[in-house]
Amino acid sequence: QAKMYGNYHVTDERNFFENSNQWEISKEAYYSENINHEMIPYYAMLRLPGEEKLEFINMVPFTPAEKKNFMKGWMVARCDPPNYGERIVYKLPDGLEVEGTKRVEDEIKKNNKLSQLFKDLRDTNDIIKGNQHVLFIDEGILYIKPIFVKPKSEDGDNGNNGSISSDPIRDLPTLKTIIVKAADHKLGADESFDIALENVFLGQTVPPPENGGDEAPTLADKARTLLQSHQETVKAIEELVKALENGNGINGEVIKAQPKTENK
Repeated sequence: QAKMYGNYHVTDERNFFENSNQWEISKEAYYSENINHEMIPYYAMLRLPGEEKLEFINMVPFTPAEKKNFMKGWMVARCDPPNYGERIVYKLPDGLEVEGTKRVEDEIKKNNKLSQLFKDLRDTNDIIKGNQHVLFIDEGILYIKPIFVKPKSEDGDNGNNGSISSDPIRDLPTLKTIIVKAADHKLGADESFDIALENVFLGQTVPPPENGGDEAPTLADKARTLLQSHQETVKAIEELVKALENGNGINGEVIKAQPKTENK
C-alpha cells in the first residue's frame, strides 16, 4: 500500500501521467555498504501529531523520486485500539528540505571517527549495518542506526569472507554502537543510546534549557526530556526486576514504569 500511495498520492492529471512528483520508499544501507535497500516498515512507540498519548505504530518514510537525499513524508499504521488499522500519511510542507535516510547514510560513510571504528572492527569482525529508524518527536526528527559485529571464523581464508563459524553462539551478532542524528546536529555514536544522544548535542551532554520555560522548547530541550524519561524508565524497571527476584514488591506495591510526557 505504501508503494502504491507513492504514485497515487498525485492528484494532478498531468503530473500523474508524466510520473512527476512521485514518492519512493526511502533507502538505507542494510547488511551492506550500498545504500540501495528499500526500508522495511518498522514499529515504534510515538505520540502522533495532535495526539496526547504515546501509541504503538508501524511506519515507513517516503522520499521524492527526483530528490533522493530528502524526505517528503511518512505513512503510519496505528496498532492500538480503538484506532487499530487506521493509516495516516504525514506530508512535509512544499519547499522544506528535510534530510532523508540516504543522506544520513552518506554522512555515516564520510564520518572520520566512524570510518576508523569500522576499519578497526573489520580486522576480526564482519560488520552488520542494522535498519535505520526515523523517529518524529513533536517538531524534531531523530535518525537512529544500530551497528552490529559478528566474529570472523578462524579459517576466514576459505573463500567465505570469514562469515562461517562452527559455533552458533559465537556467531550471533552483537550490538557494537548506536548512531544517532538529529536535524542539523552532527552524528553521535556510542554503545549506549543515552550517551549517543548526548553526543549529538555539543558533542558532550544535552544542555539544560536556557529559556526558563517562557519560550517554545528547542530540539535539544525535547531530546533532554526524552533522555531523562528513558533513564527513569530503565531505572524503574531495574528496581522492579530486583524486587521480583527477591520475592518482594517495591514498598509493598508493583510499580508500573511509564515514560513522562511533557507538553509546553
